Amino acid sequence: MIRATFLFATASEEDTNAWFSSFLPMIEQLPGLQRYEHTAVIMSATGTLPAGTLVDVYFEDEASMNTAFASAVGKHISRSIVSPGIPLLDMLTSEVQAPHS
Repeated sequence: MIRATFLFATASEEDTNAWFSSFLPMIEQLPGLQRYEHTAVIMSATGTLPAGTLVDVYFEDEASMNTAFASAVGKHISRSIVSPGIPLLDMLTSEVQAPHS
């Protein structure tokens, strides 16, 4: 399973709610999306919280993720997250490993 994580800078609650009210419905339309999680960061080991919001999207494999972001909605998401005023810090892609006991 592949996870793409969007890290968004800490912003006011009003700005965060306004932006995510349009961003999350787009995420839900990604073809091949297995699930997504939208979380608020509440603590950091370093004491600073550069990222205030995380959005994790999960796909069966890398090919499925690439197909999703090549779709019309995927391209729209890619363009919108790099627009001025959008608080995107980074996007990370990782392979989900089996849980360890």
